[in-house]
Amino acid sequence: QGYQTEASPRFNHAVHMGRLAYWLASVARSEPRSRGPGLRRARMDAVVSNPFGRTRRLRERLRSGLEAGGQVSIDAKLRRTSARGWGAWTDARLELGSVPGGSATWHVEDPTAVGVASVHGPVNAAFALGARVGLRPVRFATEGFWGTDSEIVVVEHERSTIELAVLPELVEPLARRLEDLLQGG
Repeated sequence: QGYQTEASPRFNHAVHMGRLAYWLASVARSEPRSRGPGLRRARMDAVVSNPFGRTRRLRERLRSGLEAGGQVSIDAKLRRTSARGWGAWTDARLELGSVPGGSATWHVEDPTAVGVASVHGPVNAAFALGARVGLRPVRFATEGFWGTDSEIVVVEHERSTIELAVLPELVEPLARRLEDLLQGG
């Protein structure tokens, strides 16, 4: 009675679940790619918890690029104020030009997440020149993407405020670079 044949539904379900578990394990080991918010979050946790190898070298390269003043592109979590208040945290890409004279832009795929409902499709926007750049501690577990002892970069302008959550070792170099680019220093 407990014997399962290849034709039984229980056997097919067990085979399917085994294949699914194998696939999920291989996804968690792979490099971060966007396949949905849940899986990306799981892979980012795996990337951050590995202080060795390729991810460590990538983080060191990003940090040295920020400090050297060259052009750099960084993945971040971003949220922005709008007329309706704070938007949700969303995945963003920061493009920072070289110092001096470079530009600082951000890119998100979902315009409604950042309060730009009039745009259809991805949003590419520049940080406002003259904006103040500062740091604040992580206050809630929901914004502690890399731990609650990290800090968040805050870019304040008279019309909006943008908060950026990046890897802890990139927080201060990112704040200095944004300040250099937005203040013209």
